[in-house]
Amino acid sequence: MLEVLKAEDYEGETSSGDAFEKLNLDLRVISYVEQEDDDGEFIGTEFTDGAYYKEAKSGAFGIPLRGKLPELLKAMRGEDYFQGIRSGRIKFDPEDLVGERFRATIEMNDNGYSKILWNTIKPAKKRKAAQKVAEETEDEIVSGMEEAEEKPTKKGNSKKASKKDLKARQKAAEEAAAAKSDEEISAEADKAWGEQEAS
Repeated sequence: MLEVLKAEDYEGETSSGDAFEKLNLDLRVISYVEQEDDDGEFIGTEFTDGAYYKEAKSGAFGIPLRGKLPELLKAMRGEDYFQGIRSGRIKFDPEDLVGERFRATIEMNDNGYSKILWNTIKPAKKRKAAQKVAEETEDEIVSGMEEAEEKPTKKGNSKKASKKDLKARQKAAEEAAAAKSDEEISAEADKAWGEQEAS
């Protein structure tokens, strides 16, 4: 997980003289998947990365529809915030991102600098989504258990499930709730975003 310490716009020129604008982010590593393997060696590490604005035919720069910058905005401030900027309802201010957190994979570029892989950017609150899925799964199992308790036998009598059956089903519910991995939840988020962008 990464936290934004500072966010500001930057204007410059390429070696060929072409103008560009980008958003520079000063970031701090808060946590990462392998931190238990290396005693959290990289927790607290700070680095700077940027995301480019897109130049329109008019020469003005703005936020593109796809790419690193929009994924950062959606991950940190939500889809409504991003759509508000696109529609002109919200004016983007880099300061809006200071203190925000998100998840992403980091790699080293050819010059030895850390950079975010744009297609791995995800909201920081993914664990809440996982918890919601777990709760919904458990609710479905419990509902099934209640139906089974009241299901009539062949003789027409109402027969409740035994304690052993209930414990077995409860264990199955817990296993099903835990079965959703971070990768599966990330894949679901990717699919949802893809459908929103396609619409």
